[in-house]
Amino acid sequence: MTGKGGLLGLAGAFSLQAPPSVFSDSNTQKRQKILIIGYGSIAKRHSEILESFQENYEVHLVTRQDIDYHISFKSLAEIKQLDAYEYYLICSETFKHREQLDYLNQNLRDKLILVEKPLFVTYEPIGELRNHIFVAYNLRYHPILQKIKDLVETERVLSVHIYCGQYLPHWRPGRDYRNCYSSIKAAGGGVLLDISHEIDYCQWLFGSLDSLQAINGKISPLEMDADDYVSLIAKTNQGTLLNLSMDCFSKVPKRDITIHLETKTIFADLISGRLQINDSEGQIEDEDYSDLERNSSYQAMHKSLLSGQKTSVCTYDEALNVNKTIDEIRASSETKKWC
Repeated sequence: MTGKGGLLGLAGAFSLQAPPSVFSDSNTQKRQKILIIGYGSIAKRHSEILESFQENYEVHLVTRQDIDYHISFKSLAEIKQLDAYEYYLICSETFKHREQLDYLNQNLRDKLILVEKPLFVTYEPIGELRNHIFVAYNLRYHPILQKIKDLVETERVLSVHIYCGQYLPHWRPGRDYRNCYSSIKAAGGGVLLDISHEIDYCQWLFGSLDSLQAINGKISPLEMDADDYVSLIAKTNQGTLLNLSMDCFSKVPKRDITIHLETKTIFADLISGRLQINDSEGQIEDEDYSDLERNSSYQAMHKSLLSGQKTSVCTYDEALNVNKTIDEIRASSETKKWC
């Protein structure tokens, strides 16, 4: 995308001002505009969630699709009043994120921007931030992870074991997985990027990965050129030992976490919604989140951002660190060395 306006020539420091809460009383009488860039399955999900809120939102789209139930544009450059929106969502394929975010950042001031995860294909910062940029690692808002966040802040974490696996052809029912971006390396597909929630919440809960060794690549017969497997061992800057494995060929869907604290062991199953806490005295605490509404974590994330609270939301810098970690995992796998 070309045409970045005159902002590239600006000199001097830029000071961000806090955006007003879209939920504030001063905004209740007018129809708030939201711009969603891209209109695949995740963009449609965001649109439906935002339009389900009580607030009076009007969603506009940037998509090459012919849409007759929303105002839509074929490109960002077509929009005459780009600054007319309260909230911007980048929901395009991962390889488009950086160019689109850079365009918004150069042509807007003090706006609220949410980028779908992962932030970029690789670690490549856009430069000085002129807007309030966050990344949609919504799994942070799952009540199980919220509970774990509270627990791990009370005592030292010794070690963590994380596994996530699900069969790629079952991810998007009704669509040929071979034609989805998840299968295509050049589009930003593969488990490292597509299931990077695990990398994000690892670092959110246990600290950045200071050293790691990994195996990453394509090992299954699935018809894709992106990576379908990663396994790593690591040590965080908080001294926690970590073992993480992810794949997209498991016929048994699993997404679980085992955490060993000094006095407790925590087991969480994010698919069944089960949380179990065993302590050193033999006491067992079970919590059941199986009735959790499918979109609850997305709803919580949007409400946190739009209210101005921004509690638990993944920042631009944190998401960049996820990209940096992904690059280190790739490098370790290629060189067979610790990174």
